[in-house]
Amino acid sequence: MQSRSVMCLLLALLPGCDAVGLRAIERLSTQNAGTTTFLELFAPQPPPEVRADCSDWYSNNLCLLAAEQKLAAAIEEQTPDLLFLQEIWHQPDCEEAGRPAELNAAPYVCAAGSDLQIQRLLPDGYRFGCAGEYPDNCIAFRDRVFEPDGGSCDDDCSALLVSNPAACGRDGRLASIRGRIASGHAIFVVVHTNAGVGEEAEDCRAAQLEAIQQALASEPASTAIFMAGDFNFDPEFYDGADAQALAHMVAALGLTRLPVDGYTHLISMMQLDQLYTRGWPSAPSVSCLPRFLDESEDEANFDHAFVSCR
Repeated sequence: MQSRSVMCLLLALLPGCDAVGLRAIERLSTQNAGTTTFLELFAPQPPPEVRADCSDWYSNNLCLLAAEQKLAAAIEEQTPDLLFLQEIWHQPDCEEAGRPAELNAAPYVCAAGSDLQIQRLLPDGYRFGCAGEYPDNCIAFRDRVFEPDGGSCDDDCSALLVSNPAACGRDGRLASIRGRIASGHAIFVVVHTNAGVGEEAEDCRAAQLEAIQQALASEPASTAIFMAGDFNFDPEFYDGADAQALAHMVAALGLTRLPVDGYTHLISMMQLDQLYTRGWPSAPSVSCLPRFLDESEDEANFDHAFVSCR
């Protein structure tokens, strides 16, 4: 921690740094990094049996070494100050009993060793936290822009994340971390509401959004909020309970939705991945671009785009 303090003192001498050495957030990104067997409709590679393995043994999370390397390259290229990640593989699950040995070898990510996948994805200079009950859901941030509250952490700040459970769905599908940015106090929230269509799924997503609204309702208006992730519905095309809950949350918390130039989900061609902020001075002029990381039309690993805002 001493090296971080020295770094902060040095950064305080640079333009854009406040008295505690934190620099203003300039770049945001979000990515649902998982996969789905439905991508067989778009490209022949990876083969159907590999996609089935990703579904059955990796919970549709980021399961292939090649896809992991593509996302790591995109993160290093964009170097977002704040990054929201969903469907990240939890490497300790490679040790679960009953897993066939071939599913822990290449081309699957269990072949990469014991380091957490998110550690392999992030360049130097980042810290991260993943939800305890739902480690697929993670927030990463550069050292220079955020200092978490609640105790010290080195690279892994997962113990400082707070899950916001609802009456349905797995705890941790929405998770937050509090701390300080250059302008003052801030909360980062990663979102991955339940998937599915129909009234039951809509009601579940509504309950999850209501839970995060209640968790943040008492925060002072001066607290900045950065919220992003896979909402699993596009409010421009939905008018169910989930869309109503989202609209109510946005209004109640004073959030601004960042405009994204294009769809973010290959299969539905909708903006399932969304970013909302409050108290971010750059919001009025920000530009968000979605990019699908598969370069070949014959290969599809990602059904969601990597969305970058700056």
